[in-house]
This record gives sequence, C-alpha cells and structure tokens, in this order.
Amino acid sequence: GQGGISPVTAHLSFEGPIIKDKSSVVMSWRSSYSDWILERMKDNDIKNSSAFFYDASLGINTEINSKNVLKFFAYNSYDQFSLASKNDYEYSNTGVSLNLKHVINSFLNSDLALVFSRYQFQNIDKNTINEEYKQSYSIEQYDVRYDFTLNTSSNHSIEFGGSSSLYNVDRGVITPFGAESTRKPVFFGKESGLEEALYISDEFKLLPKLSLLAGFRYTLFTFFGPEDVNIYYEDGPLDINNVKEVKSYKKGEIVKLYHGPEYRAALNLTTGTNSSVKASYNRLRQYIFMLSNTIAISPIDQWKLTDYHISPPVCDQVSLGYYSDLYENSIQLSTEIYRK
Repeated sequence: GQGGISPVTAHLSFEGPIIKDKSSVVMSWRSSYSDWILERMKDNDIKNSSAFFYDASLGINTEINSKNVLKFFAYNSYDQFSLASKNDYEYSNTGVSLNLKHVINSFLNSDLALVFSRYQFQNIDKNTINEEYKQSYSIEQYDVRYDFTLNTSSNHSIEFGGSSSLYNVDRGVITPFGAESTRKPVFFGKESGLEEALYISDEFKLLPKLSLLAGFRYTLFTFFGPEDVNIYYEDGPLDINNVKEVKSYKKGEIVKLYHGPEYRAALNLTTGTNSSVKASYNRLRQYIFMLSNTIAISPIDQWKLTDYHISPPVCDQVSLGYYSDLYENSIQLSTEIYRK
C-alpha cells in the first residue's frame, strides 16, 4: 500500500493477494480539498469559487483454474466546481465490468465481457437573475461482448464474435432556477437504442514480406419508443408548419431499424529492416454521436442516437503511408495520405 498528500489532493492505493497464486485485489482512491486555497486568493471571483473531485477504483483478478480467468473492475468519479457563484458544474462517471477469459483448447480462446457505464452532468447558470436555469443530462450503456481467437498452424490469426450495446439517454430538462427566473422549462426527452454486431477478421502473410488483415462486420441498430414522431409533407422543410401527422410509439416498440455491412482491409509491406509501407481501407457506420456546445465555459457535451429522421453516417476511408525507424529506433518517421 502507499499514499500521499499535497496542498490540494490526497491519494491512497493498495494491492495484494486474496488467495495466494489464485486471486488478487487492487484498490485506489483520490480526492481534493482545494477550497482553503481559493478562499485566500485576492481576486474576488476566485475567492468565491470552489472546486472538488474524487475518484475510486477496485480491481479483482481470480484464476479459477488453468483454463479460466475471471476479472472484475469498478470505477467511480465525481467532479464539481463553482465559478464566482455564477456557474455550478457537476460531473460523474461510473463503470463496472466483468470479464471471463476461457481457453477452449490449444487453438481457440474466448473472452466474455459484461460492461455497464454511466456518465451524467448538471450545470446551473446564475449569470442573469431573470434567466437563471438548471440543466441535466445522463447516458447509460450496457454491453455484452463475446470474442473468439483462433490460432492455426498456417500463420492465420482469426478473430470472430459478436456484441450488443443498449443505450439509454436522458437528454435532460432545462428548468428555471431561483424565485425570479422567468426561464421556460424545456424537456429534451429520453432515447433508447440497441446496437448489435457480428464480425470476423483474419491476419495472415501473403508473401514473406507482405501481410494482410481483412475483416467484415455487420451491424444492426434499433431505435425504440416511447417516441412521438412528426411525419412531414414531402418536399418541404422539417418544421412544425409542415407536419402531416404525428406517429406515437409505445415503450419498447421499434421506431426505426438501420443495418449494414462494414469492411476492413490493411496491407503491410516490409521494405527494409526498419521500414514499411501500409495501405488500408475502412467502412464504418455510426449510430451515436456527440453534440458539443463551445459557448459554455466548461464542456457540456451530449450524445445523440440516430432516430426516425436522422440516419447513421457512413464513412469510407482509404490511406497510404510510409513508416521508418531511424538511428536504432530513436527516431520514428512517418508520412501518410488519406481520403475520407
């Protein structure tokens, strides 16, 4: 175990065996106590500010037997700061994972992972008395992954498997803050979607100095209700004056379904002892993306799912590059060109 303190933070960590040669634990914790310094500053804005954070993690590894290893990991963090009694921000992250690695035989290994994560924030804007407001947001994600690795005697490294990710997004609500605020409440709604995928890839040598990595992945995304969807007249703008009808979907009902293939190919040509030429092609589909607000003094990024009207972006990218290590690998040189 070890620990330490500074004028603004403290930390502790511990690791050791639970059962000798079978299982072990790793724990850590950090926190801050910086307000006592801020209160001593001459600047009034800084003096009236506050800042605090903590994070903690726990990891447990257990070797069940010679063919099975179980890993557990948990993490939580919280950040809070106030700027001159004008803006308050709070952020938190939580993550938990359970991973089982299994040796099926001398050629085939499997990796099963169950993962949960949550991110949320809240901010309060008190800059203008009659427009003070509070805003909140959260996103949860549940993942199941089952991956297999097949090592054959012919120098092929084959990987295949599947994954499923459930997204629950609470896009939050803006509410008036303070007795004198005239801000009107705005509810942004909740979203739920399920992303599923199956994949296979193979890495092997075509020639002694030329290797190929090729992969194929098929993805499926389902956007669920409850959701009220505006149906617009054709050839018109997507605004309230052009609504033809409103479709209502119940909780768990399929609102929209997207699917499609993704491809990956990469060539690696060794041109010398410490140099190579690489070329690649990728196709990707994106079912969740980030919305950023650059006006706020602190990031309040949100994530948005593809829905009835917003289809997933599809990206094709090709690249070609040259890579070299010089002077006994003390200098790495690379140049690359790509088109997306």
